[in-house]
Amino acid sequence: MKEEDLKAKGYKTSTTASTSTSASTKERNMFVVGMIGGFLVPIFLVLAIVPFLLIDGILFSKIWQWWVADTFGVRRLTLVEAMGISLIVAYFRYNVPSDKDASWKNLLSNLGKDLLVFFVAWVLTLFK
Repeated sequence: MKEEDLKAKGYKTSTTASTSTSASTKERNMFVVGMIGGFLVPIFLVLAIVPFLLIDGILFSKIWQWWVADTFGVRRLTLVEAMGISLIVAYFRYNVPSDKDASWKNLLSNLGKDLLVFFVAWVLTLFK
């Protein structure tokens, strides 16, 4: 019998069976990718912040040394102090969305940013 005849009688052919199996496999793969992404993305974001925070700290401490410490005779900043001040400046420079953009997603995003900044600032205090 031909495939068309089998389909007409209600039998599943090999292509139909493989399609349903393939769909469940795709769903399972998407779930696994989502779970891995859900765990790896926050870790990646925290690790991505470190190099930028170091660069900001180095630049801020050098500029402080050249323009503030030498000019006004105040003490120089350590790298950790400069990173902390840079973190404060970045926190206050963040643009708050307007009222028309206010939503739970934005609220949770801002809360996450606040908690992340607070956590990084707390970690910096461990090196003072």
